[in-house]
Amino acid sequence: MNIRLVATSDVHGYVMPYSYADNGEANHGLVRLKSTVSALRNENTLVIDNGDILQGSPLLTYYYAHQGEYDNPIKVCMNDIGYDYVNVGNHDFNYGYENLRAYLDGINAGCLLGNVKYKGEYIGNEYVIHEFDKDNRIALIGVVTHYLVNWEKPDNLVDIEIERAFDFVKKTVEKIKKTKAPVVVGLDPMFSYIPEWILKDAISKYGETMEAAGEAIWVYNKGIVDAVYDLIPAVKPQIAMYEQFGIPGLVAFQKTVNYCKEKGLVVIGDVKRGDIGST
Repeated sequence: MNIRLVATSDVHGYVMPYSYADNGEANHGLVRLKSTVSALRNENTLVIDNGDILQGSPLLTYYYAHQGEYDNPIKVCMNDIGYDYVNVGNHDFNYGYENLRAYLDGINAGCLLGNVKYKGEYIGNEYVIHEFDKDNRIALIGVVTHYLVNWEKPDNLVDIEIERAFDFVKKTVEKIKKTKAPVVVGLDPMFSYIPEWILKDAISKYGETMEAAGEAIWVYNKGIVDAVYDLIPAVKPQIAMYEQFGIPGLVAFQKTVNYCKEKGLVVIGDVKRGDIGST
């Protein structure tokens, strides 16, 4: 199988193939990319931006000065082109985390940035396993230079933690090799799954209460995580299965999420509304 990666980098906010310096035509801009991607894309193609796209052009300077009046032109163009994934560059922090977050939330592409956390949470994915079909998949890892802390205004990096790029990639590659397959374990608690000794122990402590249900769920989940954390990359708890047990259920959900993170697992929160079925 031949995999085709179409990648852009350092777009720096240019949409039109126009030079603001001499009013002439320029060989850059996202509008030029649209036809190229359309010609190259097939079922084995991924379109990826490698960052430094949110700063640099007069167009974006005007947009940031008039926020609320217009949609982000970069977001609109990228969604029209159909990017699959994006990474984040150091210049993408130039207008602060809130603007970066709004961009990431607005595009229809996964974020690959793995070595940066905001308030203790990854800004993007630690890594992504992209499956083309059941026999062909690739791992994608994105990082930004840790020298960002030397270049960026401190006000734009409040609550931001950056791991050295090389260290993060080395650690993550080893993790991907070790897990071998993108297996995700679902943590959807049902009493029919929980061993009787766990239920009895919880009831002896809390009686037949919601607190006992929450305790049993937490102990059961912890046992599962302890058994598989070094074999898998991720877990997926479905919050609806916890909500049915009220506040104690949500406490069990939070304890489970925190414990999985301590074990180095990616946590995929299944928090869609309107169902209670197990996944």
